[in-house]
Amino acid sequence: MEESKSKVNKSIYKVSKFFMISVGLWKLPLAENSALQKFYDVYSTLVQGIYITYNVSLIIKGAQISFNHTDSQNVFGVASLAALIAEINFKIIVLIRNKVPHLFKHIINQEDKIRNSATDQDIVDSYKGQCRFYELTTRCQIITTVTSVYFYIVFNVYKKITDKLAPGENFMYELWFPFDVDGNGTVMMVCKLVLSQVGLLFNCGSQVIMQSLMVFISSNLHILQIRLRKMFSVAETNVTQHLSKLIEDHQFIIGFVEDLNNSINSIILLEFLLDSVNLAAALLQIITAQSIIEITFSLVYFVLLLSQLFILAWSANEIYTQSFNVSNAIYESNWMDQSEPIKKTMLIMLMRAQKPLALTIGPFRPMNMEAGLMTVKGAYTYAGVMRQKYT
Repeated sequence: MEESKSKVNKSIYKVSKFFMISVGLWKLPLAENSALQKFYDVYSTLVQGIYITYNVSLIIKGAQISFNHTDSQNVFGVASLAALIAEINFKIIVLIRNKVPHLFKHIINQEDKIRNSATDQDIVDSYKGQCRFYELTTRCQIITTVTSVYFYIVFNVYKKITDKLAPGENFMYELWFPFDVDGNGTVMMVCKLVLSQVGLLFNCGSQVIMQSLMVFISSNLHILQIRLRKMFSVAETNVTQHLSKLIEDHQFIIGFVEDLNNSINSIILLEFLLDSVNLAAALLQIITAQSIIEITFSLVYFVLLLSQLFILAWSANEIYTQSFNVSNAIYESNWMDQSEPIKKTMLIMLMRAQKPLALTIGPFRPMNMEAGLMTVKGAYTYAGVMRQKYT
């Protein structure tokens, strides 16, 4: 037991917690000190208010440029950035409104149980594998986001220093104000640099929150499968009681997936729709770029969008697959040699497991790898239409 416990040193929520605290989305108690908690609550409201104001300004300006694209030298870039920011903003609002951050209490409880009472090395190894997958995907999301943002900053600083900003072009991005502002003034440049860091944190936060919750579901399904396969292979003083506990675990997972899906299916729908537009705009940036540095940035941005899409699709697909594999785990156990009441209960559980769990694209189809490929195909179609219109 001590050997198993000593090896459980990974987590599927620590990275998410860092970003959630950074952008004020951590809703569980942060500190026992009430004054510190109140300070964090004020900070949370302030940083989210600033970000929403920034988003509204950027989206309004992006809409103006899109309707009158002759005013900008980079309509595709502005439209893509405005769409991405609108998507992030929508995600944050939905996550807060549906109290998704509160679901992290279940992740914390599970990790505590595995660290403190896990005696089955297969369960420990399975959980560690899910933690490694979480770390790999979040690292990919963070690296691509940071690379895109800082490449964008370096690119614009280079253009500013070498006086290569086109006439009427703003440093980094264009914002709407109800009064005249010099978009290339020192104060505005500093503000844009600071806001870009806030946007980076919010983008990473909105992605890793859902990633933690999806990996949490997959890890629970893996653990349930292990326990089901071994259920009749180990000495149990009360098989009926043990089976009841596994059924409760299965019902908890089913309920958790339903609650999460009801909370984020609108986010997945928006991501499914906007990712096609964002990918198309990024592809057009690559095609219409005039220099190597522009092409490189556009490629990095395209990789960011593509990685976010397929990480979401893969993680959602894993829930679908592993929930069905629960029925295989039941079948692989020695359930046929048990008493009639046990066999009937296992059969009912098997039949329920054959209806896979899924995160859905709004009220429509399940989110999976096939849906991700459909998004990429849609982006290719949009890119062709947009290229004909603007060239």
